[in-house]
Amino acid sequence: MSTRAEKAAATMAHARELEPVIQKLVAAGITGLSGIARALNDGGYPAIQGGLWVPAQVDILLQRLDLR
Repeated sequence: MSTRAEKAAATMAHARELEPVIQKLVAAGITGLSGIARALNDGGYPAIQGGLWVPAQVDILLQRLDLR
């Protein structure tokens, strides 16, 4: 069973893995939460729970990465 700290570390690791992808999307002009979510889904990048990205999750991701 995972501890809260382990889950937090896994979540942050997932965010860091996606940081270069997010940076490329932003550089390509995709800056809105919906657009980023769509691009992540289209690119085959699963959300932390393995599902599809929604704008609220992208917002949390950007906050974790200090990009918002």
